[in-house]
Amino acid sequence: MNLNIFVAHSNKFIDLTIWFSEFLKTRNLNPIIMELTPNAGRLWSPAEKENYLLSLCETALVIATPDEIQDGFPIPRLDVSFEIGRLRETKRTIILKEKSVKLPTSLEPICVHFDLKRPQECLKNLDRELESIFGRNVSTHALFDKEPPRHRTAPISEVGSSESTTDSQVVYCRRCGATPGMQTVCTGLHTHHDFTIGSGTIYCSRCGETVGEKSVCIGFNTYHDFRSGTGKVICSRCGKTPGKRSFCTGFSTYHDFTEI
Repeated sequence: MNLNIFVAHSNKFIDLTIWFSEFLKTRNLNPIIMELTPNAGRLWSPAEKENYLLSLCETALVIATPDEIQDGFPIPRLDVSFEIGRLRETKRTIILKEKSVKLPTSLEPICVHFDLKRPQECLKNLDRELESIFGRNVSTHALFDKEPPRHRTAPISEVGSSESTTDSQVVYCRRCGATPGMQTVCTGLHTHHDFTIGSGTIYCSRCGETVGEKSVCIGFNTYHDFRSGTGKVICSRCGKTPGKRSFCTGFSTYHDFTEI
C-alpha cells in the first residue's frame, strides 16, 4: 500500500507542521512537505513540483491554522482553503482544523479538531482516521512523546502578521525572501526559489528588508543577505530597524545592522 501522505499547510505555523509530520513517521507513514523536499536538481516551477509530489501520494493531510481574518473570524490562508477543495476531489483527505478556525459548515463534522495550545490531545482521533485509511499498515500504538511547539492563540490583530517571533519558525527563500503560498519566480538569474527555515527577526543585513514577500536588494546585489536575530536589531550607522528596504546615510548605501 502507498504510505506516502502529502501535507498541505500554511507557513505561519511551520514548526507545528513539522511536529505533526514527526508523529506520522512513528505511524510508518512517509509525510511529504513540498518546501522541505529537495528539488533533485530539477528547475521546476512550484506548481510542477507540487503536482509531481501529489502524484506520489494517494492520501493528503491538510492542516488548517488561524492565518488570516475574514469578517472577524480566523481562517486558513487562501492557498490552504484551495487545497482542501482540490485534494478532496482527488485524494483521501484528512483535515486537521485548529478549533478557532472558520471553515464551511459542511466540513466541520469531518475535521479532526485540535487546540493550538495542546495539539497532542487530537492525536488519538488522528490515529483513528489514519487507521481507517491505512488499516494495519499504520502502527497506532507506537510511542510519540515529542513535545509540541509552544503557541499561544494569537489575538485577531496578530493573526496573519508578517512579523516573525522568536518561538516560531518561518519558511522563506534565502535569495528573495518570498514565503510559500502563491506561485512566484525568484529574482536574478534564478527562476526557482531556494527555501530554508529560520526563526526570530529575519532581515537582510544590507537593506533591512524582512521576509514575507518577494523583493530585491539595493545596490549591485539583487539577492538579499538574510540573517536571523532574536533581540532588538538596529543599524549602527543610522539607527534604522529592519522592515522595508532602505538606503543608509552617508557614503554607504548598505546598512550595518547589529543586534543589541
